[in-house]
Amino acid sequence: MPTGRWLSVFGSAALVCLVLLGATGVGLSFVYVPSAAQAWTSLEILDYEAPLGWYLRALHDWAASFLIALLSIHLARIYVAGAQAFARGLAWASACLVLVLVLAMAATGQGLRFDQDAYWGIGVAVAIFARAPFVGEALVAGLLGGPGIGAATLSRFFALHAFILPGLLFAALVWHLGTLLGSGTRQEWGSREKTVAAHLAFAAVVLLAAAGSAALFGPKGPSGPPDPTLAGVAPRPDFFLVPLVSSLALLPSFARTVALWLVPAIALGLLFAVPWLDPGGARSPRGRAVALAGVTGIFFVLGGLVWAGRASPWSPALEAWSSEAPPERTLAGRSPLELAGAVVFQARQCPSCHAVEGSGGRPGPGLADVGTRLGRDEIVAFVREGSENMPAYRGLLSSDEEAALVAWLVTLGGSGASPARERP
Repeated sequence: MPTGRWLSVFGSAALVCLVLLGATGVGLSFVYVPSAAQAWTSLEILDYEAPLGWYLRALHDWAASFLIALLSIHLARIYVAGAQAFARGLAWASACLVLVLVLAMAATGQGLRFDQDAYWGIGVAVAIFARAPFVGEALVAGLLGGPGIGAATLSRFFALHAFILPGLLFAALVWHLGTLLGSGTRQEWGSREKTVAAHLAFAAVVLLAAAGSAALFGPKGPSGPPDPTLAGVAPRPDFFLVPLVSSLALLPSFARTVALWLVPAIALGLLFAVPWLDPGGARSPRGRAVALAGVTGIFFVLGGLVWAGRASPWSPALEAWSSEAPPERTLAGRSPLELAGAVVFQARQCPSCHAVEGSGGRPGPGLADVGTRLGRDEIVAFVREGSENMPAYRGLLSSDEEAALVAWLVTLGGSGASPARERP
């Protein structure tokens, strides 16, 4: 039975957003230069020199956000209404493929900004791909196109975003529309005139909302030219990737590889298999209370992870290095060299991620007792080489800065600090 014409408008509104996304993308391509040396500058030209260039960028960003939200709601509505029945399995699978490709396009689009956030965001993506079992090294090589993030990387992101993924998306969309027309979905729309009016009215509302959001909030970035020597940057992805980042940050290190690859693979497999796992039965939300509760729970979990990604205590305290001085107890009785180390600790933004006696951020381990846990040589090794989530400071610190920093860190933890010992 029909679910109501106003509940079927999300798919057509998503299609309108997709057209808007394509049109604004073509407009941006007239100014944007996919070059590592000029990408950031071309965004500055769009924002401050090209007439309404900033608005074109903002409209492109917001069209993408609205598209992802509408596609998600569209799939949720289909499932709750039981319209994913086995006979329409191909229509459901093609809709899921459209969503996956749109997410991939949005992710590559973030990299094209090639500002500080985008540069370090690509670094995070590389770290994720490197964890892939067996093929991680090949994936990283294919993504970077060279020994590091540079011109080849940006060219590959541009090719994916502007050519390869749009081509695949167009094919998936044609497949989806073809399977819909072949499945008799059009018979559920009721009165053709009223249905068309509902779709047009909702599409107009979505367009006005996207245009208003673009005018009110503007585009995202650019946050500054990419600088690999600034290790204190904390890149934040757009909203649709925040749940993934939140999940990884909340998980212990040993579980992250599984969370990155096994869990998404299972989730995608289950998503595509929904028509066969749950053929439907009742064709109304009233008869599908379990499905409605499940979808509602998923949206609440995703919303909670987005909130956690924006405000959680493990997020870097970006101003801690400048607004919070080291606790007095860590300075009392220290030698001039050790006091100089405390200055280096602040100047290099270490408190953004490391707390000392409650002062500072929490993404990294607390350092209040580091002198009792690690010897001098081990501290030196961590400072120089970094670790899984910590940048390496080899070459970023002078020998005098490194010596002072290590001298101060060794004193943390009191008189019981471990003696220096050789690193195995």
